[in-house]
Amino acid sequence: MAEGFGDPTPRVTLTVQRSMYNDDGSGGSVTLPPVSVNDDGTYTFTDTPTTAGRYSYLAMWSGEAAAGPAKATHQIMVE
Repeated sequence: MAEGFGDPTPRVTLTVQRSMYNDDGSGGSVTLPPVSVNDDGTYTFTDTPTTAGRYSYLAMWSGEAAAGPAKATHQIMVE
């Protein structure tokens, strides 16, 4: 998965949280390992869910003096 958002400074660290939702109401959230932003402002991480369900990924950057915080979301369905 590769996304760009909010133009974070290259080489900053993002926090990525994965949330999982099932039709029966079960699920949960976990923070994935830190992700570094590439020189072109994109980032990439790999996650392989093993349980069927709806997943939402939230990438967050806390910001800096020249730019405020940013976030991006991406959703997938695992069958």
